[in-house]
Parts: sequence; structure tokens; C-alpha cells
Amino acid sequence: MFEREIYSDISLKRLGGKLEKKVLNDSAATLVVSNKLKEYLVIQGISKKKIFVIPNAVDCCLFNPISEKSTFIKSNVMRDKIVVG
Repeated sequence: MFEREIYSDISLKRLGGKLEKKVLNDSAATLVVSNKLKEYLVIQGISKKKIFVIPNAVDCCLFNPISEKSTFIKSNVMRDKIVVG
């Protein structure tokens, strides 16, 4: 059983929701990563004028996976290592 299932019915959930709503209402602006999240916050009563969508994205021309033929990989610096991030 996951922790979320164990504690899903506690009253702190309501308190957390109220606190989140207060913080969002009192903020000058809120950044979200999708239009769906913006729609959700508007339904929760947050002014849509204060919510700005900045999607998660990457410029594939600037950032691309290192190929197996890369000189970095060939240099043995990271050979057989686990890299996270």
C-alpha cells in the first residue's frame, strides 16, 4: 500500500488545499507547465489573469543525446558508470 492511500483521508488534506489556494490567490503570478493545469487552477478560483503557461520543452538542436561514437564516451571517463540527471 502506498503512503498516499494510507493518509488520503486525513484532515490535513483540506488544510493543505486551503493553504495552497490562499498562497495562489495572494501571489502576483503563478507559472504552470500546461493549459490543463491552468484550467484546473481557474476552476479552483484562481484568477486566470495571474496564471501563465510555460510548457516544459527542450531545443533538440542545442541538447541531444550523446551518441555511442562520441569522443566523450570514447575517452573512458564515463565508461561503465551510471549517470543520473
